[in-house]
Amino acid sequence: MTIIQLGLDHKRATIPILESAMIPHNQNFATNGLEESLLIQTCNRVEIYCVAETDFKDSVQAEVISQWKKKSKSATSPEPKDFEALIERNYDSDAVRHILRVTAGLESMVLGEDQILGQVKSSLVQARLAGSIGPVLSLLFERAIKFGGKIRRETNINKGSVSFGSATAKLAEQNLGTLEEKSCLLIGAGEVSMLVAKSLKGRRTRKIYVASRTLERARAMTNMSVGTAIEFADVPKRLSEVDLVVVATKASYPLLTRVKVEDTIRSRQSPLLIIDLSNPTNVESSIGSLPKVNVLYLDDLKDIISNNLSIRMKDMHKIDLAIEEESERIGATLSYEGREPLIASIFKDAEQIRTREVEKAMRHLKEASPNNRKVIEDMSRAIMEGILERPSRNLRRAAQDNKEQALSIGESLFQDQ
Repeated sequence: MTIIQLGLDHKRATIPILESAMIPHNQNFATNGLEESLLIQTCNRVEIYCVAETDFKDSVQAEVISQWKKKSKSATSPEPKDFEALIERNYDSDAVRHILRVTAGLESMVLGEDQILGQVKSSLVQARLAGSIGPVLSLLFERAIKFGGKIRRETNINKGSVSFGSATAKLAEQNLGTLEEKSCLLIGAGEVSMLVAKSLKGRRTRKIYVASRTLERARAMTNMSVGTAIEFADVPKRLSEVDLVVVATKASYPLLTRVKVEDTIRSRQSPLLIIDLSNPTNVESSIGSLPKVNVLYLDDLKDIISNNLSIRMKDMHKIDLAIEEESERIGATLSYEGREPLIASIFKDAEQIRTREVEKAMRHLKEASPNNRKVIEDMSRAIMEGILERPSRNLRRAAQDNKEQALSIGESLFQDQ
């Protein structure tokens, strides 16, 4: 048995190449020698984990990559990207370490972010529903998910704000207090503005307006995240209403000048905070001298990110040691002599029986809704795993203790003679 990890992420590929490598639907992979597979897809990564018969390692890897390219968006793109040369490849213990690093947040664009843990959980659920995994990847991913949660509870890896979105919201809170009843105007509809919008939404900001060079771009962003798109010409009007303005564009000249701002804010009673995340700056510095107006720039944000990143980084040695220890424990569990073929066949046979009986039950139900199917699937899987949990645990223990007689009895009970 060999565990194979094949992947592309934000460190190895550009966003367009990552997008081209995406598979439109969570499709299974099938080839001779492939026993299990699981697909992880997020905006920053596409990874495929496989369990293959050792003798078929090379052929399985080549065929899975071939199927990946055929199933991906690149296959139908007018300008397909050949991403094969960029694919990272890890095997066995290195593949185990990699998924532990992923769930711990060490491979994320934002160090220690929590979202990846939920995404890995979702991938595991999808693979189970698709019937593409068995005992090896189930064990590996269950342990990796638990490990990721433990790392976040016992270290500072997810403490503080280190993304532009969360750090901007934090900076706004430091100056305005709670954002729950505040309103915001975002100028720019790119990735940074989207991160800010999502962070503001998480803090229950009352109203978010989005302005861009064209109304279509603003609407495209609000459709993907949150907020109300407005015409760029309406920016001066909104300046008199909102509490926070965040500017994040690629313009090479000031979009907010003192002349444009001064008249629109003359009647303001409450403070106005403007945060300029653009480089070069898009807000004239003289605006900050206006009454009740405070202007902050990218450097003010960098201080928050740098300080919080140092907090997250201080536990890196501890996390690296924990990854090595957990990797060894998982490796020992997966490599018990005689355990894999026997338990894998037990689960495979049980899964075939479970699937067959679920299909029979669905045919007899008058209302075979997707929700009904999910209930039956979950119940039948829980029963199957509950029944097999004790014998599989005892077989693992027997393999660990080299109890050949117990293993022989297990084989005679569960395998054809």
